[in-house]
Amino acid sequence: MQLIVYLLLFISAPIFAYDQNVIFITWDGVRPEDFFSGRNDSSISTEPASFLGKFHKEYAPQGIVLGDEASSSSMSVSNDSNISFPAYLSMMNGIYTDYCHLNQITPECLRNPIETLPERVLREKTLDKSKVAVFASWDRIKDAAESTKDSLVVSAGPVEFHDPNFPGAHDEINRKMHENINEWHYKNGERDDASTFNHAMTYIRNNQPKFIWIYLVETDDQAHGNNYPGYVRTINENEQKLEEVISTLSMMGEYGKNTSIVITTDHGRGQGPLGWMHHGNTHPASRKVWAFIKGPATKGLGNLKNTHYSHLNLRPTMERFMGLEPNVKENVIKEAF
Repeated sequence: MQLIVYLLLFISAPIFAYDQNVIFITWDGVRPEDFFSGRNDSSISTEPASFLGKFHKEYAPQGIVLGDEASSSSMSVSNDSNISFPAYLSMMNGIYTDYCHLNQITPECLRNPIETLPERVLREKTLDKSKVAVFASWDRIKDAAESTKDSLVVSAGPVEFHDPNFPGAHDEINRKMHENINEWHYKNGERDDASTFNHAMTYIRNNQPKFIWIYLVETDDQAHGNNYPGYVRTINENEQKLEEVISTLSMMGEYGKNTSIVITTDHGRGQGPLGWMHHGNTHPASRKVWAFIKGPATKGLGNLKNTHYSHLNLRPTMERFMGLEPNVKENVIKEAF
């Protein structure tokens, strides 16, 4: 009788075939029309430019790509503002962001009121704190990633990072960060993407985290500055960073084989020579976003056809990758499995 009870409990319990690591990367403010076309927008610049060539030829077919209107697919933000901080809240929460509509620190936007994806991973997987981390070029990302202050390993904005597990490993990156900030005027609360990325990659090699979020900001900065050549150059630099992530994982044995990469953007942009610099609810096109997922679970479907997703689909999909039962099961991106 006792054996039958155990068998019934085993059968009725949820069984997850996945227990992967996740590297979550966000490129701030990259338009779908740029991401998918891979060439310059002639309404903005007549100078020929191409980008993401290796991505579309080599990496996209290895995973799945969401939001390509040419394939009758779409992906959208999950807030009414079409701006950054509310978008990152919805990604971390997996729910529509209707309580915060600003990037600024206000009472309703001060800190995420919901247990975030990385916090849940740390708690439910009973991990050492070093196994969940966030590296971001913008300091506000800390408030999107955490509902409880200092619950995670977070390095965000123009601050030095020191890993207690590997003293000195980040010293040269910290030194270079100060040089980079002095060479180019970053907005308040920002540091250069190169420093953010180098911190994150050093951390991945040393700590092999279960979940890490790498946030890069310079695409959005270049666009707001009406620097289309700089925007294109930064997209190509982001592609090179992706190449380094993939190459690094290929040399990390079982950890690399069992790691999924998820990349997306927080919002699109307006259109035309003036509108492309901006985003927000006065620019409806900035609701359009995209995503790329590559890992041991994903089928090589490339650009998905006839699908319609949003930022709300990202958290439950990553939860399932990491062996957690999604809070909203119907939002899991089924093609990712």
